[in-house]
Amino acid sequence: MFEFKLALMYLRKNKKESISIIASIIIAMTLVLGVDIIGDSMSINQINQAKVIAGSYDATLTSNNKESVETLKNVDEVYNLSTVENLGKIVLQGGLKSTLYSFNENYLKGLNYNLISGRCPKNENEIIVDLKLLGKYDKENILNKNISGVNKIEYYLDGTNEIYSKKNSYKVVGVISKVDDYYNLEDIEIYSFIGNNENIVPNKFITYSSIYNIEGINEKNIDQKLSEIRKEYNPKSDYKIDIRQDTKSGISTNQYLDSALRLYGDFQQENEKDLKILVAITACLTIFNFFNIMLSKMINQIGNLRVVGMSNKKIVKFYLMQMLILFTVGTIIGFITSIVFARYAMSVFVTFNLLDISDFSKVKLIISPFIVGKALLIIIGTLLIGIFLPIIKSLKKYPMDLINKSDKIKYKIKKNKKILNTLLKNNLLRSKSKTIISISIIAFSGFVFISCTSSNMSVVHKQIMNNLLGCKKEYDYMIRPYENAERNINKISMKETSSLNKFKGVKDFSLLSYSTGFVDIPKNDLNKAYFKMYPMKANTKGNVEVRALLSGLDDYNKLNKYVKEGSLEKVKQPSDEFINVAVCNEDYVLDSQKIEKTIKNLKIGDNFEFKVLSKKDNEEFSYKTYKFKVNAILDGSLTLNNGMENYATPIGMYMNLETLKSITNNNYIQEVNFNIDGSDNKQLDKSIDNINKKYDFLNITTPYNNDKNSNNHFDSRLVLGSILLVAALFNIYTTVSININNNISEFSILRAIGLKKKCLKKLVMYESLFYSFAGSIVGGTLACTKEFKSINQTKKLYAESLKVNLKTSDVYIPPKEFIIFMAVVILASILIGYLKSRSIDKIEIIEGINEN
Repeated sequence: MFEFKLALMYLRKNKKESISIIASIIIAMTLVLGVDIIGDSMSINQINQAKVIAGSYDATLTSNNKESVETLKNVDEVYNLSTVENLGKIVLQGGLKSTLYSFNENYLKGLNYNLISGRCPKNENEIIVDLKLLGKYDKENILNKNISGVNKIEYYLDGTNEIYSKKNSYKVVGVISKVDDYYNLEDIEIYSFIGNNENIVPNKFITYSSIYNIEGINEKNIDQKLSEIRKEYNPKSDYKIDIRQDTKSGISTNQYLDSALRLYGDFQQENEKDLKILVAITACLTIFNFFNIMLSKMINQIGNLRVVGMSNKKIVKFYLMQMLILFTVGTIIGFITSIVFARYAMSVFVTFNLLDISDFSKVKLIISPFIVGKALLIIIGTLLIGIFLPIIKSLKKYPMDLINKSDKIKYKIKKNKKILNTLLKNNLLRSKSKTIISISIIAFSGFVFISCTSSNMSVVHKQIMNNLLGCKKEYDYMIRPYENAERNINKISMKETSSLNKFKGVKDFSLLSYSTGFVDIPKNDLNKAYFKMYPMKANTKGNVEVRALLSGLDDYNKLNKYVKEGSLEKVKQPSDEFINVAVCNEDYVLDSQKIEKTIKNLKIGDNFEFKVLSKKDNEEFSYKTYKFKVNAILDGSLTLNNGMENYATPIGMYMNLETLKSITNNNYIQEVNFNIDGSDNKQLDKSIDNINKKYDFLNITTPYNNDKNSNNHFDSRLVLGSILLVAALFNIYTTVSININNNISEFSILRAIGLKKKCLKKLVMYESLFYSFAGSIVGGTLACTKEFKSINQTKKLYAESLKVNLKTSDVYIPPKEFIIFMAVVILASILIGYLKSRSIDKIEIIEGINEN
């Protein structure tokens, strides 16, 4: 009890030091616990949101027979299994499509669908449709009315791609819908249900889709559980393969729930690991720095306590009591501030927002005992190290040696002619660890700030995204069809697209018209690398049907720079015997990580058969076969720059736009994309609005949407670095403050022997400036070194694997954020130095000399 009272009295007497240490504990607790709260809260909320949005099921089974469903039903840990008949796609009148299932109420609930109007279907002529399929139809007025639809099933049989297509009429008896957030996701599936299937689709085309739950599945055992289920379901299957790459067993996961679980698991283990370590180091250094500054004072105190007869055991208790009081007060306040920090900084630390959460205030905070305990252990561990190192060292020495201990360094006058320089060196070098830690904190903050906000990396990242397979390029204006729109929807006329291109400031105009088909190629003519990517069988002719991109050209000049052999002249001209095309015969191969040829010895004049999906006059679909002739061979880099990267195929065929329209009967995809200079686009926006009103099923993106999203992203990255910058400035402030407080006696003696206040004020200013200048130089150098290596490695990777030269300067120029950080830190340190130097005026010489 005595030691507790003594510790409390000491902390009250040394309020400045006590408040500084409590403040450092609060900052440390806020950063360490706050980041963990954000990570756990986002992850667990996204798991719950995935269940609400996509459905509460854990996994699916796709099979060709009911026996497989019965086999899965008998597998241990599988429950809540619901099965429906998969009847392929249905294209409703107007052009929107969905997957068509036979009705099963449990399956409907498992997908988290709600019946918002009408009733459930009772027979094969009755249908319930997703609200998003109605287009201009009103969900109330459509009930009990007939709607036509084309059933479409694309299938692969004996090496040949075929299609079943039949037009039917259904009575709409109900409308279903999911939560709104589901429809904001990319690549979503939309479903419709009929009562049953008797005559709608032939039995040979029917497959079975099942959803089910798995007992005890979580973020830690998801792979193990799926492996066990696949093994029991089919012991001959490759059940050890990653479930996300398993295309043979028919078993897969609820992709959104799977991603959310893995995100949570990664966050706890590897993902965000670097961020957690960086934050923890900053927190520990912040606490340790203040103990280091007060090290000499602590050593003198220990000597005094031992002289008056206090035992070593009681001395240890005395300091432990101090630590316990500081720890308790700091962590209680820090716990509260960490909750506030997590709530308002949620969007800053979220690097992977799986389900596109925009309103983070609705995210329920998850505070587990584990993360609280971890934060407390980090802080108490740092406190114990900060206290016990000087205690253990001091208890081994004689008390009088500790009392007389001085950390002042003497310099010869001939080496330090100016007394101010001598005093500055004395201040910085008397406690090297204090100086190093203070510089390290600023350097560390600078490293994170510059790395997070670097404009150099933003430029590289933008180029990477523009040259990434499977990623669409982003434009200021983008007019694209709905994801669930069929290819035969009405297209924007050439007159309207041309008028858009004529507006002032329009640049990078791109009219994309494309579809896909299959080229019939002899098996022996295909490169071996093709079969590694696409293990397809040969058909009865000994040929392989290779999937190909069919693109209609409106501007041939864009292809000129990609022509390796041949000419585009004949591509422009229609032909009765052959369709003249330019061919891109290269594809990116994952195994070799290089672009390789698909057809081994393709040459100008070669001709092949290909088939393309076309719409009949009765709105049904069928494949039509044509012959094409190679008039030009294009470079493989076109695969990354054709605007259709998400349609990456082994072969690209570029033909006259009118030819594409003719062979597909307008059953193709159209996109209009362009950038613009300037912000006054009222007339252009009006034309875009008219197009949106005239044509159905168009997604239109404007600069306003793009700027809003990019600005939010930039602000988030900027705030991340700024948080640590504020922590660094706080360290400069408290370091200078405590140094002044600890050196009052020394300053008073210097004034007594004639040193002016002005000189002492300069000393405080110089010390503050030294920390900021040295720290920002070190942090900036480290960040630039890392960035330089990263840019070079990225350029080399893209040049070797994709033959793409990223446009960056040959001479590395540090990012402007380096200068910004240095300027902010130095200006802040000048302000801190000025404010703290004014306290020199309050120091009285006699009182200062007598200060203990």
